[in-house]
Amino acid sequence: MVKKELVPILRFPGFNETWEINNLQNITNKTISYGIVQTGENIEEGVPCVRVVDLTSNNLDSQLMIKTSEQISKSYSKTILELNEIMFALRGEIGLVDIVKSNLIGANLTRGVARISAKTPIIYPNFLLWCIRSPNSNDKINKRVNGSALKEIPLGELRKVTLSYPSIPEQQKIASFLTSVDKHINLLEKKKQALEQYKKGVMQKLFSQEIRFKDEHGNNYPDWEEKKLGEVFNFKQGVQCSVDYQFLIKETDMVRFIRIVDLTSKGEPIRYIQSVGDEHVINNDDLFMVRYGTPGIVGYGYNGTIANNLFRLLPKINLISKFYYFVFVHLYPRLSNLANSSTMPALNFGSLEILKTPVLDIHEQQKIANILSILDTKIELTNAQIEKSKEFKKGLLQKMFV
Repeated sequence: MVKKELVPILRFPGFNETWEINNLQNITNKTISYGIVQTGENIEEGVPCVRVVDLTSNNLDSQLMIKTSEQISKSYSKTILELNEIMFALRGEIGLVDIVKSNLIGANLTRGVARISAKTPIIYPNFLLWCIRSPNSNDKINKRVNGSALKEIPLGELRKVTLSYPSIPEQQKIASFLTSVDKHINLLEKKKQALEQYKKGVMQKLFSQEIRFKDEHGNNYPDWEEKKLGEVFNFKQGVQCSVDYQFLIKETDMVRFIRIVDLTSKGEPIRYIQSVGDEHVINNDDLFMVRYGTPGIVGYGYNGTIANNLFRLLPKINLISKFYYFVFVHLYPRLSNLANSSTMPALNFGSLEILKTPVLDIHEQQKIANILSILDTKIELTNAQIEKSKEFKKGLLQKMFV
């Protein structure tokens, strides 16, 4: 039988040799070890200690970490961090890794994190980082995890995990490319955060009337009024439908069944139900809101029938629905606070009816809705770029490693 060569699906030109395979301990300079078992009292000017939660939150700011004494840290000198060492989560999100940058030199680890120090003549640290992140390595790591309730990979098992690697020049090429993809994603995420913050500021200025629009003749629009929400909208609760009568495939006479999860989670499969009459159907320009569980979240731009833990907002006056969508987004903290504090938080229609809401010229409503919609579109486009880039990175991690 001819032995199959160990090579990845996707490679850079000029590299064609077979990859080496070895266990993790054999390609590290030091014994793989976990950090401090008990860090003791948090000392303000002490030694920062990286926890699993720091890796999970992707926040490796040493100023925000718990800090132990110099004495305790020195007693765990084997895990005092050096530049370009790998920090590996042994618990929780097992296999989550990051690399030690200059701000963490001299810091230490806690019991849930292991230190992996690459043997540089054999393996390039940044390549090792990306190699561990690859799906193939994740599968090998997960097969060695112990426990049921509290899952953890023992150090002995981690040391036995096998990894494959090419020559150092190819390792450097792979690591550099993946790092550049990651930087691109980080820049897009920062752009999205900046847009969201900008939109929040614009909304604040618009709804406080710090910013006002003028009509086509350059004149001010009439002053805003405040009315009770019950004077502007009627409320109509959605319909109840058992899970047994919800379907993933749409057939004749079926409509989309809109649930809370459609507003709060991404990637949820669309459900369909038999039509319960036109009076229960909403279209893209109708407003609805969550009443139970996570009350106050507003929905807009959907077609279908809403579930009974949601309710419609039926206008009593001539208005721009998209404008009031943004009003309710802005009012969300107040809406959420109106919910009673029972086991299942819920909005009381009586309390909701007396909540004050702005009423203004419909043309100014439209202008405000337009500018905020433009910002929403920019945020959505940036988010789409982020998701596309993440999918691209995921594909690279699957194809560039063996």
